[in-house]
Amino acid sequence: MVRIFCNLSKALDCVKRVILLNKLFHYRVRGTCDHWFKSYLTNRKQKVVISKQNLGEESFSSWETIINAVPQVSILGPLLFLIYINGILYGLYHTAEPVIYADDTSALITARNTKALQIKAKITLEYMSKWFLINGLTLNIEKTNIVKFSSTLYLAIMDYGIFWRNSIGSKKVFLQQKRIIRIMTGSNSRTSCKPLFQRLKILTLSSQYVLYLMGFLSQNLEIYTFNSTIHGFNTRHRLQLHKPSTNVTVYQKEAYCESIKIFYKLPEYVVEVVLRKKCFVPNMKKYPTDKAFYSIEEYMNT
Repeated sequence: MVRIFCNLSKALDCVKRVILLNKLFHYRVRGTCDHWFKSYLTNRKQKVVISKQNLGEESFSSWETIINAVPQVSILGPLLFLIYINGILYGLYHTAEPVIYADDTSALITARNTKALQIKAKITLEYMSKWFLINGLTLNIEKTNIVKFSSTLYLAIMDYGIFWRNSIGSKKVFLQQKRIIRIMTGSNSRTSCKPLFQRLKILTLSSQYVLYLMGFLSQNLEIYTFNSTIHGFNTRHRLQLHKPSTNVTVYQKEAYCESIKIFYKLPEYVVEVVLRKKCFVPNMKKYPTDKAFYSIEEYMNT
């Protein structure tokens, strides 16, 4: 996943008045309102004043008519710029998720693999550059950044120890995870993160815990006892687990007990492939990713 953060050179100063008025007309600003905006934007003048404080003198330039630009340091300035730039959204939705705030424009791009991500990022950046050029805006390539986001940090925290679920800091880590995903998607602080996790296919802290334990189970099947190893009957409980028949370390005991609890709550279509390691891992990852569990209690109650 990458986000392109665009930097426009003198964005508000480069707004073409004619184009802006046409866009307002397109958005059904007609009649009196249309005349008011034309009056507001036309025949505006400015001059430059240079003060020499030590000498108590001031130098003035002559008044010049402003052909383009929207008034800065005003309430209407950022709003008019948003209306001006809003058209860029329509060509981005097939490759990216655009976010516009004042003169800050960014695009979130997701893909299943690195190659597809690079292609979509290239298409998106080329489209945005062309759109800005057509509308009289200049994309500052030197200050435009492409940032790749990864969940590596949180995976490292969660992989550090399987006991993290009971740690005091786990709630703080999850709050930071939600904060980061809101930043990544340009969402406000009141936006629910569950659909964001699901859409971006990022594991929540609790979902990662479930996946970690099931990975432990899959890699250590020899310390588990299934019903199917005790009797040969094809019952619906044949894959349920018994207590271990071998001694395990203190570390494994914690992982072992927790993994059994998690295992019992797995849907049947995942349990059916538990003995086939190659099939188990991808099926297991999809389930907690799609559900985006906020807590282990939520998982246990499903």
